[in-house]
Amino acid sequence: MSDTDSQATIPEAARKLATLLGTWTVSGSMRTGERSAQVSGCWVFDRVANGHGIRVAGQTAIEGMGSFEEEELIGVDPWDGTLHFFSLNRFAVRDHRGGWTDEHTLYVEYQGDQGGEHCREGITIEISGDQMNSRILETIDGEPAITTILTLVRERSGASFPGR
Repeated sequence: MSDTDSQATIPEAARKLATLLGTWTVSGSMRTGERSAQVSGCWVFDRVANGHGIRVAGQTAIEGMGSFEEEELIGVDPWDGTLHFFSLNRFAVRDHRGGWTDEHTLYVEYQGDQGGEHCREGITIEISGDQMNSRILETIDGEPAITTILTLVRERSGASFPGR
C-alpha cells in the first residue's frame, strides 16, 4: 500500500491530531487540596502508525516530586470513532477515551479503580495555533483530588524524527 493509500484511510478525527505535532515547552501548576506545585517540562509530539496516531514523549518536573519521563499514545478507533489517549508515567497507566468537542478542543476521560476507590480523570485540551491549554481534573470517589492547569507553547513545528 502506498503512503497516499494509507493517508486516505485515516479518520478525520485522527488527521486533526497533526495540529499537535512539534516540540512543546510545558509550564503550569498542580493543586492537591491546599498544596500547589509548579509543573514544567518539554514534550515532543510525533506521528506514528503512518499518521494514524501521535506519540508523545515527555520530560516533566513537578515541584517537590522530582522529574520523570512519560509517554502517551493518541489515536482514533476506526470502528467507532473514539479517541484513545493512553498515558504511562511513574504515577499511573490510563486509557482515556473521548474525542473532539469542537474544531479546537479535545476532551478525554479515564474512569477506573485505584486501590478500591473510584478514580475519574478528565482532560480538556484547547489548541490555538502554537499554544495549547490543558486542564486535568482528577476525582477520587467523587471528591476533587488533583487539578492540573498547563500551558504548552510550541517551540518547533513538525515531527522531530527524520522520515516522519
